[in-house]
Amino acid sequence: MTRNPKNKKRNTKVVSSMFDSIPHELVSEVLSRVALSSIKDIFNAKLSCKMMNEIAEDMYLYQHVSLDEVPVIPWKPISQEQVTFLNTCLQSKNPESLYKQAVLDYFNKTNLESTCMHLQKAVKNGHTGALYVTCIVLLFSGDEELKQ
Repeated sequence: MTRNPKNKKRNTKVVSSMFDSIPHELVSEVLSRVALSSIKDIFNAKLSCKMMNEIAEDMYLYQHVSLDEVPVIPWKPISQEQVTFLNTCLQSKNPESLYKQAVLDYFNKTNLESTCMHLQKAVKNGHTGALYVTCIVLLFSGDEELKQ
């Protein structure tokens, strides 16, 4: 049985128009939940169609993307696209990104102010690891004013 190429075009158009009828806010929420579980899946979704790519560029998604698969210190040089992605996560106040930046700043001993700022933002955005580290630092700091 051979397929008629005209039918394929028509079917693609129907699927496309049905997809366009879904509110972008709903698609954004679904994509943010995908991003919470897998960074690879969100990149694959972005590659699937132009509309998904546009919706996936929302800062809301960058704020929720899981960075579990991204090492704090990469073993090999990362591409410019990866640097841009990580910077966008940081700018959108992604809690994991803020925490990882605080850890990098602390161990590089470049800027203690930056470390505290990123750690504080990560705590404010709900990162439990950042809250734990902050509590430990305050417990052992000996500064009663900071503990308050």
